[in-house]
Amino acid sequence: PPVALAIAPARSSQGHPRSVAFGAVGTELSAWDVESGDVVARWEAGGPVASLAYDARDGRLLVGRADSGSIEAFALDAFLGATGERAPPSAMAPIETGLTAVLEIVAPDEATVIVARDGSSVASVSRAAEAVPAITQLEAGGIGWLPAGAGQPERLVATVRDGGTITFRDAATLGPIEESPDIAVDAGLTGSLLTRGSGDDQQIFAATGPLDAVPGEHPATPGGVAAVDADRKELIVTPLPGSATLITWQPVANLVYLAGVDGDGDPALWTMEPHGELRRESSTGFAVFDTTPLPGQPL
Repeated sequence: PPVALAIAPARSSQGHPRSVAFGAVGTELSAWDVESGDVVARWEAGGPVASLAYDARDGRLLVGRADSGSIEAFALDAFLGATGERAPPSAMAPIETGLTAVLEIVAPDEATVIVARDGSSVASVSRAAEAVPAITQLEAGGIGWLPAGAGQPERLVATVRDGGTITFRDAATLGPIEESPDIAVDAGLTGSLLTRGSGDDQQIFAATGPLDAVPGEHPATPGGVAAVDADRKELIVTPLPGSATLITWQPVANLVYLAGVDGDGDPALWTMEPHGELRRESSTGFAVFDTTPLPGQPL
């Protein structure tokens, strides 16, 4: 199975008629039509691949290497404008992060930087030409990005697994932010992270470890999700019927999806309402309201 997956959604306004998925196995990259499942191109990366990301702002596929800090880039505008089988996309200049490997890449449309991580450090690279990366030692299990607003700069958000904290850094310099102190999560963090929103409506969702039973609310569960209001720093931990390894947001329906394994170890997808609030010693909202069995492990 692929070790990484990225999807470039159909955008008729940009001349991209079909959604295309990209996957990597070893050094081989594949692209296939999401609707039909047909493979439309295969080509070789420069080395083993650890991560993929679709950079919609600059119209490119970003390919994180497992054996170096290089992010290979492939131009996608013409590739996504075609239909059926097609030639592989053209290679662009790589991005050098200074990391030992590129295990995760985050490249939001609005961001002025691209952020990446390996097992012990995080790097930030400006989108400007010939940018020098900023690097800091941080054993992050997952990374995300929040836009500037309310007196705050663009922020890198990371889960620190050993410390059980969600930490905030200036996205450009990776320096600490006095107005954004770390947030401790007693249940522990497993790595996966989602950031969403803008202005005064910014949220963070982070997968947690097992939760103890809370009388009158829920039994002990294999995992949970920590929902954080990124402006007020309010933390609500919600139980899950399993353990999540991936979290994403569907902006059209405004729903959060979590994928992982249920209490029996079977792959599953959970749908979650992203609205909630604290009420004295309890909370309301953020409930999982639907479970979908998956045919395989989520990527």
